[in-house]
Amino acid sequence: MPLSRIFGSSRWIQLPSAHGFHALEVGVIRNYGTHSKGNLKRDMQELRGIEEDLQSLQENSLSQSSVGNLALIVKKYRKGKELHFGFLLHGYICKVGLEGHSLLGNLLVQMMIDMGSMLDARKTFDMMVTPNEWSWTSLINGYVKCGKPENAFLLYNEMLSSAFVYPTGHTYLALLKACYMLKDLEKGLGLHTDIARMGLLEKDSFVGSALVDMYIKFGLIAKAQEVFDNLSSKDVVSWTALIAGYSESGYGEEALKLLEDMQLGGIAPDAVTYVCGLKASTVMDSVIKGLELHGEIERRGLMHKDLPIGNTLVDMYAKFGMLSQAQEVFDRLPLHDVVSWTALIAGYTEHSQEEEALECFRKMQQMGFFVNAVTFACVLRACGNSKCIEQGEEIHSMIRKRDPQLENDVYVGCALVDMYSKFGFISKAQQVFEKLASRTVFTWNMLITGYVEHGQCEDALICLELMKLESVSPDNVTHITGLKACGILGTISKGVQIHAEIEINRLPQSDAVVGSVVLDMYTRFGLLEKAHQVFQKLPVREAPSWTSLISGHIELEQADLAIDCFEYMQHEGVAPDSMAVICSLKACAILGAVDKLQLIHAEVERIGIFEHDHAVRNNLISFYAKLDRLDIAKEVFENLSSQDATSWTSLVAAYADQGQDEAALDCFYRMQMLGFSAPGASYVIILKACGSIGDIAKGYKFHTEIELRGLFESELAIGNGLVSMYANFGMLQLARQVFNRVAVKNEVSWAALIAGYVQSEEYEEVLKCYESMLSMGIFPDSIIFYGCLKACICSGAMDKGVGIHTEIERLGFIERDPMVATTVIYMYAKCGYLPRALEMFDRLTVQDVASWTALMGGYVQSGQGADVLAFFGKMLDKGLQPDAVTFVILLNACSKAGLYEKSEVLFEAMSKDYGIAPVHEHYNYIVNVLVCKGHISEATTLMKKMPTGRHSETWQILLATCRSMENFNLGKEAFDQVLGLDKTSTIAYVYLSHLLAAAKDGDTARCL
Repeated sequence: MPLSRIFGSSRWIQLPSAHGFHALEVGVIRNYGTHSKGNLKRDMQELRGIEEDLQSLQENSLSQSSVGNLALIVKKYRKGKELHFGFLLHGYICKVGLEGHSLLGNLLVQMMIDMGSMLDARKTFDMMVTPNEWSWTSLINGYVKCGKPENAFLLYNEMLSSAFVYPTGHTYLALLKACYMLKDLEKGLGLHTDIARMGLLEKDSFVGSALVDMYIKFGLIAKAQEVFDNLSSKDVVSWTALIAGYSESGYGEEALKLLEDMQLGGIAPDAVTYVCGLKASTVMDSVIKGLELHGEIERRGLMHKDLPIGNTLVDMYAKFGMLSQAQEVFDRLPLHDVVSWTALIAGYTEHSQEEEALECFRKMQQMGFFVNAVTFACVLRACGNSKCIEQGEEIHSMIRKRDPQLENDVYVGCALVDMYSKFGFISKAQQVFEKLASRTVFTWNMLITGYVEHGQCEDALICLELMKLESVSPDNVTHITGLKACGILGTISKGVQIHAEIEINRLPQSDAVVGSVVLDMYTRFGLLEKAHQVFQKLPVREAPSWTSLISGHIELEQADLAIDCFEYMQHEGVAPDSMAVICSLKACAILGAVDKLQLIHAEVERIGIFEHDHAVRNNLISFYAKLDRLDIAKEVFENLSSQDATSWTSLVAAYADQGQDEAALDCFYRMQMLGFSAPGASYVIILKACGSIGDIAKGYKFHTEIELRGLFESELAIGNGLVSMYANFGMLQLARQVFNRVAVKNEVSWAALIAGYVQSEEYEEVLKCYESMLSMGIFPDSIIFYGCLKACICSGAMDKGVGIHTEIERLGFIERDPMVATTVIYMYAKCGYLPRALEMFDRLTVQDVASWTALMGGYVQSGQGADVLAFFGKMLDKGLQPDAVTFVILLNACSKAGLYEKSEVLFEAMSKDYGIAPVHEHYNYIVNVLVCKGHISEATTLMKKMPTGRHSETWQILLATCRSMENFNLGKEAFDQVLGLDKTSTIAYVYLSHLLAAAKDGDTARCL
């Protein structure tokens, strides 16, 4: 720092005199407010001390004695590190012409370095006539200390080019440190060559140790080992440097082996060595070795002499999860510092004992200990994990008051982002994040994870892009979180992009977890081919990866491939987890493969999953029932070593799935009689069973039980089940009352109520429900859309139907739900909007029998029977097989168009070619055709062959035609058949009156 910074513009120096020192006092006072941080009174005393010391030299000649005394004065005042005093002494030495003297020059250089003025240190160095090794080394070391390692190397090159001066071990100690500061390995290799050429490795163990340390910091453990092996003399310093390197690089076992070799070689570890050994024990998670080292430390009495050892012991036990031992060591320490407290707090936090961590923090504050950034980070993490919102915000406020810049520290900032993210205060997390001076990948991950966990996945993906724009490379955690966000949003393109980035870094091969997440993403998106490609690259194929593939195939209705995956997994010797077993059981149920189900059952029992996994055994009961093997389902249940409420509920559900609702109710009663408390899920099944058998009395009884147990308020599914039951009974007022009591209504609640109104043909109420649901922000599901579209069709509310169709399009149901898409087509076709119906039909990615039939049904309603037959031909050309509903549409079309011969051909082909047994709708149309053609006897014969059931409509058709044909005997028979099937039929009497009016004689009329 130039002298003008201290003495203003007057860079004058006087020889000491009374007047001279008075002037200096004035100069110091004048500049004191700007430049001095000391105490003015103290500084005046120091000035008078300098006056006395220098006056004692004023009359002496410049002898060696006086130079030595002046050196003592410089050393004396160098300790204060007050810059203005340093320049005062420097000025005097220059005035008397001693600035080039080696001893005084070296002291002045060191004094300037200590005061942080490297510019003046260099100027002083340059004034020296013959700077020696100590001078050069002091200045080199000064540059390293003040963070200018490049200047240190420039000076080193000058030193090498000067004559009669050679670097010493101290020179190289400073330069090796400078290499790492510059991250310049090439310079380090050059220094190694210079050190070896000068023979310092044999002479100076500190230089050898520093070289070992440098290679370790560059991650070159093998090179460090090579240097160590070639050292002629290995002392505790060099051994400790290598042990520390192995430990810090994660090679705990090798570090402990070195420690053992060192002791076998007769070299006793010092405190630093023990610290490294304890850290190595932690790295390799060796509690036994840690205990052994603790024993040695206790025997040598080091724990009470050396605080770092005690702190490391606390940290080691804390990381092992041995928190009582960590607390015991902590309590025995004679002194504590911030490191001791932080190690203990971190241990409690790491092992989910947040209350203890926060209590330690309170005690630490009460005892007046300084809290550093690491301590704050640990405590903030404890607050986040324990959801201590108020305390977390209080600590944040404390950080701001203590030091606003501390909030921007990478550790504290990251902990704040994590804490606020866990609280769900994402905006606050974002505010802290934006203030951080340095944003590491770890910090970005905290924010991105917070967004995903609180449903803000789009923001998470935006953060991912911003992170890359700031040149921060994503790591495994980033990619996993990003893929999770893509899965939630259904953003396939972004997921594929992230996978491409992972492939570039070859992460699926290096990290099985990332590969599994990529695999799971593709299976969720239904891209099984890509999923298999990723699967083949996985370094380890574990059960979760196999399960992803199996579940993916099931989602795509590829149950056979799911079973194949399960069998391949077994072939590779991978034991399935419970989820893989459940998915495979589901695949067997889809395929109707009882034999394969039994094989999996046997495998489950062999590997021991069955007895310990409730989900597996309950699914076995359920899937056996779905495959009509209720006998085996009951056998599985009865063979359970312990039956609980869940297994009983599975059996109840099995009976209900098979339509044995009475048996389901009996099973439920037995469960209750045995003292099992019926879970809420079982009531949902029972309420449905009551609705199926039409037993309102039992339904009331179970409703009462539900109310008494308080389940209505606690379980939404039960409230929905009650709404559905009352709606099925047609008791819509009760259904609505229950619905109104449901605290949090979802789409299932609304679907149950809407279905009841549709069943009761109260279509206006259906559409009112739809509007109310939308106003509450609840998105309809496919069942709701189906019911609302049916209401529009039946009530002719085409304008409402078009509005509902718009919402269906917005939510993407046309593409993903065939039932809804088919109903939209039918609505447009039935209401006469045939071009729109055909347009919707052409948009379908999958045109199945249902969609073809819906389209044809609409054309029938519009009287375009010929087009219907054309559509039928196209459907057959695509290889689709018609169903019973298709033939109802076709026969209706032929009947309306008068295509009698075609009707007969289709009726015959229905059973002969397609194996479809005719039902009463088919008979109605074909009988009508035969009657219209005058083939009464054929019609009568066909009707008598009809399967048993209520066919009054068919006989009514025949009765209606008897008048025009004046076939009174047949009319009488038809009338009797209609009344026999439906005694309340008024239409039969209408047709009979028409027949009486047609009778030409009284006898016939009396006969009728």
